[in-house]
Amino acid sequence: MCFCLSPLRMMNSSDSKQAADQQYGRAIELIQHHVQLFWLVFGAFLLAETMLTGAIATIAKDGPDAFVFGVSIIGLLLVIPWWTTYRYNHALYSLRVHEARSLEPAEGSFFTNGKELIERGVSPLDPKIRIPSFARWLAPRHAVLSLIVIFAVSFLVILLAYRPSKWRDPNVTTSGLTNSTTIVSP
Repeated sequence: MCFCLSPLRMMNSSDSKQAADQQYGRAIELIQHHVQLFWLVFGAFLLAETMLTGAIATIAKDGPDAFVFGVSIIGLLLVIPWWTTYRYNHALYSLRVHEARSLEPAEGSFFTNGKELIERGVSPLDPKIRIPSFARWLAPRHAVLSLIVIFAVSFLVILLAYRPSKWRDPNVTTSGLTNSTTIVSP
């Protein structure tokens, strides 16, 4: 016969409060980690897409259309992992916030108060602390997705404008005449 008790049962109330506080502290650390990771990855994709856009803008006027077309394909394809990593990291962040809210100690309700501020636009602690309605409408996650979509549409427009069927023969002018001169003999 075994009279084993789980470690949580053997703890007295002050020990279990300490363990709960430790879990809450770890949850907050995980949230901080996910926020840092989220913005690091987002910034890397934003930088890459901006550099590709800059390369297109630099070469589009006088450079080969094939280059512009190729870079716009790369930019459009890069939108896919950017969007998926954003969704992945946002899901992990949301999970950690939910976990932290479930572990909130009796002394504080930091995440619950934050959720209420986001949802209602007014802080439950101080009515002077507000989020304007337009800022709640375009919440950060919507703004980030909007930025990704703007890049995707931009690369798609460039891709269509520089598609291979529109590539020009360097010997043909816009009027359709060739640039070569022919000598007509009398």
